[in-house]
Amino acid sequence: MTVVILPQFLFLKNWKKRGAKYKIHDPYVKENDDGYRIEPDLDTALQGCDALVLMTKHDVYGEITPERVQNLLRTKIVIDGRNLFDPIKFTIAGFYFLKE
Repeated sequence: MTVVILPQFLFLKNWKKRGAKYKIHDPYVKENDDGYRIEPDLDTALQGCDALVLMTKHDVYGEITPERVQNLLRTKIVIDGRNLFDPIKFTIAGFYFLKE
């Protein structure tokens, strides 16, 4: 038996201890054994969130642009943990942008 502990789930456990709320989207993970709900639709996952935190570098996330998410997120905060996004585009669009 192989046990894989994904770093993002360790991150989420830490957030949960601090009382944070979050939504998870992953196009390749439909369910997990840790009880985390995976939202299948990216736009639904982003709707009303305070920040977008990118922890995996799937190709589908390359389609995320400031124009796409500016009306979905409640606040314009992007944390790019995989250096996938163009920080200049997000900054010009008024986002607070942090990268790895």
